[in-house]
Amino acid sequence: MLIEARSLFVEINTAAILKGVDLSVTEPGLLAVVGPNGSGKTTLLRALTGILPSRSEALSLCNEAVEGTSRKHLASLVSYIPQIKETLPTLEVRHFLLFSRFPKKSFLSSYGQEDYRIIDETARLLDCRELLSRTLDTLSGGELQRVMIASALVQETPLIMLDEPTAFLDPNHRIEIFGLLRRIQQEAGKTILLVTHFIEYALNYAMRIVALKEGRLIFDGEPDEMARKGVIDTLYDMHFNVMHHDRRYFVYPAEEKR
Repeated sequence: MLIEARSLFVEINTAAILKGVDLSVTEPGLLAVVGPNGSGKTTLLRALTGILPSRSEALSLCNEAVEGTSRKHLASLVSYIPQIKETLPTLEVRHFLLFSRFPKKSFLSSYGQEDYRIIDETARLLDCRELLSRTLDTLSGGELQRVMIASALVQETPLIMLDEPTAFLDPNHRIEIFGLLRRIQQEAGKTILLVTHFIEYALNYAMRIVALKEGRLIFDGEPDEMARKGVIDTLYDMHFNVMHHDRRYFVYPAEEKR
């Protein structure tokens, strides 16, 4: 079992954020978590990775219980990339990626040739080798997202979780990042769980979609099923037109919010 959460609850300052969510992932794939603001999407990722305290009947990653497992060991199972909100440091990208490999290092071990080789290969895969000598604070939004994905890959974890990896990006870079994540998943056999507000991209790129509303899971299934069942209307309390043309979905509101 790659991810298992049974009856997962999270409360923050006595407010219930997640209300009995069940999620089971048995095979590698690209999964999208969608839902309105405040539905618990980010909270779900943070609870699954053990960052937020939670209560559940079961919570495990790669068949290992999250509760009681050290942060360092959890970091060897899952790479978590949060939303980028704060000012970035003047840190060279190569060094940032080097530091990202900390779960692979013992307390007294130093970084060596193997670490640099993995960083170089990952940068080549993501077509961002020219960014290695740049500093984080000089990168554009699209460049920074490539580097953040690289930081997840160099950790060499079976699970990758990303919170809004295409937030604030233009459509061109959004397509680029979603396509890149799908290619990485297919070629490397990773399990990628990402939060997104872009329903259309979730339908077109994800293999499975999990939809949350007011802290509850209201849908868990394939994109085609979500597009047919009117789940999007229920999710956002308004009617959407969902069109399928040339093997792609197009989603747009049909009316103002009720």
